[in-house]
Amino acid sequence: MSEAKLRDELAQSLELHSKEELITYNGHVSARIPGSDRILISPYGGGLRVGPEDMATMELSGRVVALGPARLAPPSEAPIHTAIYRRRDDVMAIAHIHPPLSTFFGIADTPIVPVHVSGAVFAGPVPVLDDPDLIKTDAQAERLARALGEHRAVLIRGHGAVTVGESVPAAFLASLYLEENARHQLFASLLGKPRPY
Repeated sequence: MSEAKLRDELAQSLELHSKEELITYNGHVSARIPGSDRILISPYGGGLRVGPEDMATMELSGRVVALGPARLAPPSEAPIHTAIYRRRDDVMAIAHIHPPLSTFFGIADTPIVPVHVSGAVFAGPVPVLDDPDLIKTDAQAERLARALGEHRAVLIRGHGAVTVGESVPAAFLASLYLEENARHQLFASLLGKPRPY
């Protein structure tokens, strides 16, 4: 896939995450540039009005290679992305989201388990990183990447979640499915004990 296409997909992903209320001003998405040690990542400071040309280019080491015309820098939590890409060759896209219902599960120390067809993609309980801090260092990001393991999503206690996928659309769908499953699990728990898949 061309870099131009990836840039378009990332801009569309931000818009879709926003419309679904999964990403606020501080959320971010990224994609691995195939055949390289570089990624494209949505910048900090542009809000959700970020266009394809605004994506920053980074190496997996964390070094910023290029900024868009508006000179918007990568988010302070860019280490989330670089750490996961270094550990997971299968991951081609990542979203750091702030899904309202899913976040409650991390706060309440209650695992999200697949209870609905949308949650089946997670195959089991979604792991939780028991650290609500912003993830700004490589050491913090490595802990997150270890917590994610081979899963498709990880919750960050009181902070949000990270979803991954084999493409930008797949990472978006993981975000959507995480929140949809959380909604079903939450409302089912009002009636009784939810039965996981």
